[in-house]
Amino acid sequence: VTLNNALSKLAIEVVPDVPVVPDVEVSVPEPPIQTPSIRQSKKNKKGKPSTITVTQSPTVTANPLFTYEKLTEMIKNDPKINDKKKTKADYIDHMKKIFDFGGCVDMISCLSNGNYKNVISKLWEAKNPKNQQLYSVNSRKAYFQSFLKILDNYLKPHIQDAYFKIVKKAVDKEFQKLKTMSMIEKKEKQKTVKHIRFDTYLEKIKEEFGTDSKHYLLGKLYEVFTCRDDYGGMIIIDNKNQNNQESNYLLKEKNKYTIILNSYKTSVDGDPTIFHLKLKNNDLKLLIDAWILKNKLKSGNYFIGKSSLSKYISNMNQKIGVKGAINTLRQMRISQTLSDSNISIDERDDLSNSMMHSVVTQLLYQHQMEN
Repeated sequence: VTLNNALSKLAIEVVPDVPVVPDVEVSVPEPPIQTPSIRQSKKNKKGKPSTITVTQSPTVTANPLFTYEKLTEMIKNDPKINDKKKTKADYIDHMKKIFDFGGCVDMISCLSNGNYKNVISKLWEAKNPKNQQLYSVNSRKAYFQSFLKILDNYLKPHIQDAYFKIVKKAVDKEFQKLKTMSMIEKKEKQKTVKHIRFDTYLEKIKEEFGTDSKHYLLGKLYEVFTCRDDYGGMIIIDNKNQNNQESNYLLKEKNKYTIILNSYKTSVDGDPTIFHLKLKNNDLKLLIDAWILKNKLKSGNYFIGKSSLSKYISNMNQKIGVKGAINTLRQMRISQTLSDSNISIDERDDLSNSMMHSVVTQLLYQHQMEN
């Protein structure tokens, strides 16, 4: 029966000269599979194992695109990250590396359908554009550590649980490799790199920059209290009630100075480190007094500046023939102190507490001393 005859029987008027549009097949994307990748082996008729592979996509539920700009905004507005630790800036910088090297526009899409393997590979093989050499082990370790934090803090709710575990396990595996490589590098350096004594280091600074310089003041501060990059952004206060439990402070009182660290690498919220400067012959106190007077500093001002001091100290050290930055100063302090064979366990413990790390970590910092 023709189409016209069938329509006539149904008393439906057929309008001539109207072209009949053929059916168009429309591709409708299938929804993502909700189960993780499965490889199942079974025997075929010949008794040989055959493999069935089930592909996997993460569940993405009408989310906004997780672009670099979007994640940057989320990190900046995250109240759980203490900005004084420079953690936010580090996350953002490391995230930029992940986007750039992974060729990502949207992070969720970039990790989908097994593509996370490509991102991991590109990040592992990342080269510094300045010298076309692989980024250092410690740099790449930091990138993967931030990768894990970003996965947990921002992406986890938007990726199907089973697939998220697969991605996180793969990223963590590379992070653990880099941690091991970093430890091996440190042990090797302990055998080959020798450090000068801290008093020799201070003499070099004095000869190059003078005793009234910012350089010498920093050297003396690190000799007495060898923290990490915690002097940058430190604020002067003259009353302990001005402590807001977030920033780092130099408390200036009548006859003494006290360092209050609320925010540092190994800090625990609500548990500040308070260090009363042990002033030898008042020389450090006099240096601080002179610095404050010279720069007309008062309560509420930054003690040595708002920014990180790591690059500043690296440049300073380069001028006096010393390699490295703040980490080198910490190694020098530990190496010199532990070179005393009579040091007690309690003294080792006191040193590790003042440097805010464990006694085990302390051993990785120890190097041979020159002369």
